[in-house]
Amino acid sequence: MTLFKKISFFTTCLALCFFLISCRSALPQTQNSETVPKLNLSQQTPLIFLHGSGGSETDLIPFAEDFLSSSPEPVEILKVQISATNKITYLNNLLEPDSLPLIFVGFANNFADIEDWSQGLAVLLRDLKETYHLNSANLIGFSNGGLAVTHYTELFGTKEGYPEIKKLVTIGAPYNDLEPLNDDATLNFSDKSKASEYLDIFLKPKSQLPPSLQVLAIAGDTGQNSDDIVPVSSALASRLIFPGEVAYYQERLALGPKASHGGLITNNPDVNKWVSDFLFKLALDKTGNYFLEEN
Repeated sequence: MTLFKKISFFTTCLALCFFLISCRSALPQTQNSETVPKLNLSQQTPLIFLHGSGGSETDLIPFAEDFLSSSPEPVEILKVQISATNKITYLNNLLEPDSLPLIFVGFANNFADIEDWSQGLAVLLRDLKETYHLNSANLIGFSNGGLAVTHYTELFGTKEGYPEIKKLVTIGAPYNDLEPLNDDATLNFSDKSKASEYLDIFLKPKSQLPPSLQVLAIAGDTGQNSDDIVPVSSALASRLIFPGEVAYYQERLALGPKASHGGLITNNPDVNKWVSDFLFKLALDKTGNYFLEEN
């Protein structure tokens, strides 16, 4: 190739490059999540949601939309995935400083042990503190997600380097696995004749719970002392874990056809109100008693 041809070839290539660049710049650009400035959430208390076994980071979005439907406060969603090796992937970014962050967590290994989930949650909460300067959070767990948020709060709730957990909500969480504590239909919790080794996972470290923690535990009963999957005495075995260790503990029992396991988080007005009131209206008076603030 002659020098002229080489120069012509180079010039043509250069022109083509400029053309492609100009075309590219004319298109709407999407910022890479790594380059978007991170909000400072040090003054916010996000709601962090954990799905049940087999679920994903999108499972609890409709539930959140339901119980937040009457809230005047704007919200913004952040979706996060946690890999089997606890690598954190943010699927989008929080951009609105005046909105309440709703963080939906999905586990790639969505049938892993509760201990594994709680460790993954610990990696996420530490990263949220470092990335978004998060100082506090409220945790909401459905089914086995409720067990994971409980176990996490027991192991990491008072450790330095992690956000303070202010409020904890468990919905249909099978603390005694899928077995009732006993055969007593009246929910006699002094009889733990069928208590499983699984329950010990939560009983042994309960003294490490943050003493300022506020807890709401919700169970369902469709008429057979269970939500058709989790026995009431298993979901409310929370009363063997939290009372005496935390500042506030409340339990609620949904009844009827809408109190099925999945029904607890699907267009259930009772559950929606209980969760909303607990998160946004529970207050402490001057005498140290809790009450629900009126609108």
